[in-house]
Amino acid sequence: MKKITKVLCCCLVMCFVITFALAFSACNTSPVKNLIYIIGDGMGFNHIENTKLYMEVDKLNFEQYHVGEVTTYCADSDVTDSAASATALATGKKTNLDHVGLDPNGKKLKNIMEISKSYGKRTAIVTTDIVGGATPAGFSAHDDDRDDRLDIIKSQAAGKVDLFIGEYSAAYYANKKHFVNNGFTYVETFEELSELESGKII
Repeated sequence: MKKITKVLCCCLVMCFVITFALAFSACNTSPVKNLIYIIGDGMGFNHIENTKLYMEVDKLNFEQYHVGEVTTYCADSDVTDSAASATALATGKKTNLDHVGLDPNGKKLKNIMEISKSYGKRTAIVTTDIVGGATPAGFSAHDDDRDDRLDIIKSQAAGKVDLFIGEYSAAYYANKKHFVNNGFTYVETFEELSELESGKII
């Protein structure tokens, strides 16, 4: 079991949890109540197939759910990065290297968090990275430089995510006022988190 856990942890590095309800016009089904969007950062079909071979199984547990695919190539380079890839995943649009939530011309792209909020739904990002990492930032910020930490913090604080959970970051701790000023409660432990029943939280 430990081997299985290690393999899955390597493949599924990052998990984003997004809650929203959208009626899919292409499907003749009832509206979706919640969505959990799981991203294996850097994971491709080869990783999934190799994991199944290693575990000697025909299907991984997450494959019982809706599994989709999307191209995440970059608009201005043969080799993409996490920022451009995350923007493609979050918005359906290609962008330049280092851009999060912006098109190649610097125009803001609407991401699924913002779409969710337009339907009155609550949203969250849960990651093993810091919440300002390129992949979570691609779903929650708009900036032309994935490493511009302060601008990403300001963008996220004023954005459409209700709950951020991620690795501790000194930059986020030092700049938590931007979140607090936008109605967030800043917590550092799961005990503090468990005491809260509502509101925006980081």
